[in-house]
Amino acid sequence: MEKAKITVLGKGTFDVDIGTTIIDALKAENIALDAPCGGGGKCGKCKVVARGAITSPDEAEAAHLSKEELSHGVRLGCRAKITGDCTVQLCAKEMKIETGGALPNLPYSPICTGLGVAVDVGTTTVAVYLCDLDRGEMIGVKSFKNPQSSYGADVITRAQKIDEDNAALRSQQKILIDAINSAVARLCDKLYKSINQINICIICGNTIMQHIAAGIDPTPISKAPFTVPTYFENYSVIASSVGLDLSPNAVCAFAPCLASYIGGDISCGIVAAGIDQAKETTLFLDVGTNGEIALSHGGKIYLCSAAAGPAFEGAHIECGMPGTEGAISHITYDGAINCQTIGGTARGICGSGLIDAVAIMIKRGIIDEGGAFSGEYGDMAKNVDEIRGNDAFFVADNVYITGKDVREVQLAKAAICAGINIIMKEAGISARDVGHVVLAGGFGSHLDGDSIKTVGLIPRECGEITFAGNTAGVGAVALLMFEQARQRIAKIRVNSIYVELSNRPDFMDEFMDQMAFDADDC
Repeated sequence: MEKAKITVLGKGTFDVDIGTTIIDALKAENIALDAPCGGGGKCGKCKVVARGAITSPDEAEAAHLSKEELSHGVRLGCRAKITGDCTVQLCAKEMKIETGGALPNLPYSPICTGLGVAVDVGTTTVAVYLCDLDRGEMIGVKSFKNPQSSYGADVITRAQKIDEDNAALRSQQKILIDAINSAVARLCDKLYKSINQINICIICGNTIMQHIAAGIDPTPISKAPFTVPTYFENYSVIASSVGLDLSPNAVCAFAPCLASYIGGDISCGIVAAGIDQAKETTLFLDVGTNGEIALSHGGKIYLCSAAAGPAFEGAHIECGMPGTEGAISHITYDGAINCQTIGGTARGICGSGLIDAVAIMIKRGIIDEGGAFSGEYGDMAKNVDEIRGNDAFFVADNVYITGKDVREVQLAKAAICAGINIIMKEAGISARDVGHVVLAGGFGSHLDGDSIKTVGLIPRECGEITFAGNTAGVGAVALLMFEQARQRIAKIRVNSIYVELSNRPDFMDEFMDQMAFDADDC
């Protein structure tokens, strides 16, 4: 087949078959490009600046790009095909990634000597922690966007890619492990350490992410009847067998998975947050593309996973974007809209800002309980204008919330709150019995407590909310450092009751009930 050269600025020049889409050319070189819809041409997020021999935009591509973007060479990577030599510039900015959190206060008893690595593989982001196990210190952290985003914003889309072509399993594993190796190497160089000193790596993530990292086919998990994972606990391999560049005899261990959609990130998070030892009824919530929920009550931990979708990550939202430079991360209203932006001028809105915006829309009567624009805006009329013939709520110049965006929030929050209600029902309690709520993860840790209760992400009757940071990553570090943490994580599965929401006849009723907004008590 005839070849062309694609030059990716800052990455190098590569040979590619003519007729290849830009996104497929980048995947072949393990270069990540956001594609929340998996490259299906539906989301319009895989933007690059492309010059040279590229096919002209078709109608589907042009619908996602403004005239100004087209004039500046902005293209969709999933639609634009290479017809000859070309140059591509990636548009993505560096993400603000949550890596912090408090280690549990336990007696120090390391898993081995030398250096150890803990890795939190999130659907959207990855955090790598380098630990000195002789001194009992976490000495470095490196985080980055999960390069598997080229295969879709959520785990189901990525699993479907593997189901369609088993070669995608190796591709997704390699692009992830290569990125982890790069992060580890940079940490070691910065700290004057050798990768040959690293004797252990613990990886945690949701169940599908852990399977892909291990090179194990995750597709049975993603299909009804949602087969149990290939492994639950005590799964470890020689690190080099999954492609990790550590010491020759280093071991890679995977944190115990608890169910098809309750992975090692949650078992680690439960240990880090201490809810397995909580004396009061405690709700633990890690919200991302999936909302993993754990309820500690009466010596048991009730678990479920609700498919929130990628709205909270900024995907499927018209002006949505990840938590990168230019993203509106928080919004308040004191007679005027006040936006907090992650550096620079507002270019879009990320999940935490979206929740704030919808909360304001509810409180100010811009939308009704069904989520529709009310048409009666009063002093907020200056913030409402038409986009393509429909009302939209503007929070900044060129950054707005549409009725479709509101519906995405409704779907996501209804799934999570329905899950919460069902496991409370399973435990025989009500929201008033929940004395403490722990919000974890990169999204959850940046939410406003009042906004999430206004939107209905958690019941208003629940007690005090605390924000725990990256409990998954910190929990994985705890497994490296503390024997008691390793003992506790082994007991969690024994004391856990998993509730599969898809098998619950009452889930749809709860889901529909939670679709509505309620501004009465705001």
